[in-house]
Amino acid sequence: MNKGKSQQNYQTSLRRFSFAGKGDPGSQASQTRSDKMNVELNESLTTIKQILQTNTEAINQLSLNIKELTKKQGGLEETTKKIVEDLKEIKRRMDNNEQTVETIREEREKLEDQMAMLEYRQREHTLRFRGLPDKDKDDIDIRKFMIDGLAKLLNINAEYMEDQVDTVFWVNSVYAKQHKLPRDCLIQFTTRNIKDQILQEHYKTPFCVAGERIKILKEIPARLLRKRKDYNFLSTALKNKGIKYRWELPEGISFSYRGKKYKFTEQIKTQAFWRKYKKELIPDPDLDN
Repeated sequence: MNKGKSQQNYQTSLRRFSFAGKGDPGSQASQTRSDKMNVELNESLTTIKQILQTNTEAINQLSLNIKELTKKQGGLEETTKKIVEDLKEIKRRMDNNEQTVETIREEREKLEDQMAMLEYRQREHTLRFRGLPDKDKDDIDIRKFMIDGLAKLLNINAEYMEDQVDTVFWVNSVYAKQHKLPRDCLIQFTTRNIKDQILQEHYKTPFCVAGERIKILKEIPARLLRKRKDYNFLSTALKNKGIKYRWELPEGISFSYRGKKYKFTEQIKTQAFWRKYKKELIPDPDLDN
């Protein structure tokens, strides 16, 4: 009996508790707020998860982009390195080509100098006479005419001069055409000695024909004449000062000044001398170069 009564009391208390819970307004409001907070919390968690997922995807894509850029940069560095190496190779070849061209130029200059010197040696016994009247050239014996005139210049007999002359002939020249002068006459002598005697005597006593002064010129190859132009300012000054000088072959000039001998075969030393003594050699400003 006591056992049945206790069970009945327990059930009665349980119904009362349940009834009191359902009927309490405060408990219902609290439950509603709790449910609402749970919903909001779930929504916030869902939003956060979506943001995290989006950021994760963005980070993963950024990592891929960085890897791709790194890969491309590596390829660019390789390409740049190859270009630099190619440029160095091109420069090296250009330097080699420049050295080759310079070597060829130097060899060509030497060869042209040798050819000019050979030509000079062939003309070493030859003199050019400019200004001779040739209007009657077809009627005169130019060889006999020149032998007689030169024998008179040197004050020797014509027979001796005849032995010293190899060939005599007329030649055309650009200078004669430009200045409307008679043709030049070339004489090849058998020895250099007689040629030098004529030049020395002509320097003291000009060679004249029919009252006209005749120019007597050495036969110098054009290349050697061009080289001498670089020294003309000095040779002119020396000549005006009465200082004897000598042309060096294939290039240069030598002379004595102030008791010292000078020999210049390059412009650097020539210009240094000129700067030092220009005022002494050219006192007249009108002659300054």
